[in-house]
Amino acid sequence: MAQSIDTDEREGSRQRLIATGLLVMALALFGATFFDPQPDFWTLLARHVAEAGVAGGVADWFAVTALFRRPLGLPIPHTGVIPNNQERIARGLARFVEKHFLEPSTVAARLRHADLTGMFARWLAAPENATLLADRSAQALAAIVASVPDQELNGFVRRAAVRGISSVDLASLFAIGLQAMYDSGRHQELFDGMLGRARDWIEENPSRLEQMVEDRTAWWVPKAIDRGLGKLAVHQATALLAEMAPADSAARQGFDALVARLIEDFRGSPRYQRRIEAIKRDMLGSEQLAEALDRAAEELRRLVLEDVADRDSQIRRVIADAAQRFAGKLAADEGLRKRLERRLIWVVRGLVRPWRGSIGGFFADVMRGWETSTLADRLEAAVGRDLQYVRINGTLVGGLVGGVLFLATWWTR
Repeated sequence: MAQSIDTDEREGSRQRLIATGLLVMALALFGATFFDPQPDFWTLLARHVAEAGVAGGVADWFAVTALFRRPLGLPIPHTGVIPNNQERIARGLARFVEKHFLEPSTVAARLRHADLTGMFARWLAAPENATLLADRSAQALAAIVASVPDQELNGFVRRAAVRGISSVDLASLFAIGLQAMYDSGRHQELFDGMLGRARDWIEENPSRLEQMVEDRTAWWVPKAIDRGLGKLAVHQATALLAEMAPADSAARQGFDALVARLIEDFRGSPRYQRRIEAIKRDMLGSEQLAEALDRAAEELRRLVLEDVADRDSQIRRVIADAAQRFAGKLAADEGLRKRLERRLIWVVRGLVRPWRGSIGGFFADVMRGWETSTLADRLEAAVGRDLQYVRINGTLVGGLVGGVLFLATWWTR
């Protein structure tokens, strides 16, 4: 903007020099004609042409100068038009902008002819633009995530988790999980695990069974018999566990039937469903869950910030890929472009209507804030080149008119 103003000023100065030089030439020619004591036709013609050119040039110089300042600093009425009418010009500019630029129907018509959605689709289809959008979006996301207070972030994660858990039918979910285990036979691994753990416990704690036998026999039974019975109990328990281990054992089949019945109970038993709901309520109200969710919120923040800080982050790639897919769909689907265009126009019209007065007022306030000399200088820099052409034309046209009038009076003598 500053470079454009400087260029206008340089061009205006050049044209001003030409206009002034032309006026000086006309004045010099006018004076030179008086050196001839007996002027002939051509001298008189040159005198009248120069005289009229000087008059036209001076008049237009006065008119142009009077727009921006007082000519020669003299307090001539109705000069310095722009500085002396700064407030009125500012109000007029505001009304002009509001009426001719910010009229909702005018803005909407302009947007319809601009094909903004098509231009946006073509712009977004370029990989470098999609990457740029992803970078800016990731930076904005990082700023938002980093600025969210811990309490608000924890509260958001808690509410989201509670809402999600509350909406889940845990009884059906348990039934689905058990059914998947049952169909794959993985539930039998649980049975094998229980048998193995029981066998390990017996092997690690044989004296414990012997003590249990001793504690349950009468006081008068000899200790040797108690120890024998205890060893027998250990042996029988180990043998029983071994009998339960084969794939076709009755115990294993009974466990299989128990799991199948449990699946059906989870699916259709109101009693089980009430128990599961009670467990869910207790879980949602537990302090342990709240603490776990708070830790999850902090971990979520850390993961997002670390990922966004990486130039090759997953979030950036996802945004860039999504942007290019959307660009392709937008370019191929004319209906989508039309719908998006209508929505954009609707939004812009909604923004322009209440804000047009404020936007016009902004232009007026900026102009009011300028010094009167600054206002005159900037407007002169913007249109001064054309105004200098007015001066040039005034000198030339004035001279031409002067010559025509001289010829008309000469021939009518």
